[in-house]
Amino acid sequence: MTFLKKIDDGIARVENAMLVTLFFIMLVLAFFQIPLAKIINTDNIEVLLRQMLLWISLLGASLATREGRHINVDVLSRRLHGGAKHAALILVNFFSSIICILLTIASWQVLKDAYEFGETVEIFVSVPTWILQTILVFGFAIMAFRFLLKALTEIAVWNGRKEAA
Repeated sequence: MTFLKKIDDGIARVENAMLVTLFFIMLVLAFFQIPLAKIINTDNIEVLLRQMLLWISLLGASLATREGRHINVDVLSRRLHGGAKHAALILVNFFSSIICILLTIASWQVLKDAYEFGETVEIFVSVPTWILQTILVFGFAIMAFRFLLKALTEIAVWNGRKEAA
């Protein structure tokens, strides 16, 4: 279990670095887009900003999942206590992991289709669309891993309490 948590910590460090870097680049590009619009065509900057927003959104969602700050609608687990609460949290986290796995598979199909069609986006140079969409696969896969880790952690906590009781 500690090995999985170390992997999660490493992923989180990379995500944080990417988030800060992407946000800073977005800020600079958005700032200079306005004065540059008078001089050059800034359509490329807008495309790049949209792609960076997608990356920031999924990286942020992944980190929110890690810290339990994601959108949470499991009203039942808030009202339950003891073993029932642990069981509900395990179920919710396993279910969330399965949904993220399905989204990873769907994202992989989108990525494959983009690769096969050979679409490109003009961001100062021609960039294949599939490269920009890799965050979909990685983002959902990491979230699936984190929900699974939360479920396993909750099982360990529940087992510890059961043995102590």
